[in-house]
Amino acid sequence: LLGSLPLAAAAQSANSAHTLKLDEGAAPPAAQLADFAWLAGHWVGTGFGGAHVEEVWLPPLGSSMTGVFRLVAGGRAQVYEIFALVPVGDTVELRLKHFTSELKG
Repeated sequence: LLGSLPLAAAAQSANSAHTLKLDEGAAPPAAQLADFAWLAGHWVGTGFGGAHVEEVWLPPLGSSMTGVFRLVAGGRAQVYEIFALVPVGDTVELRLKHFTSELKG
């Protein structure tokens, strides 16, 4: 998802069919929080094995964008995540915390 952003391409290599990673020693691309404002909203889809997945992103405010994620399979929440996009220098960093269904990090 984030790999489809219209940001200047840095030195990056394919990590998998749908993700890129920054090459070792390469500088991250310049970015601003406003570049990610399009993420704001409620996103719903199907995950691994047909699980229900959804993400909610709040618009940029107070030098961050925050969001939550959940994965539901077999009628039960299996995974939760909370994340934030924050400016760091001339770029934006994704900070993520993953939790089990018991909210253990």
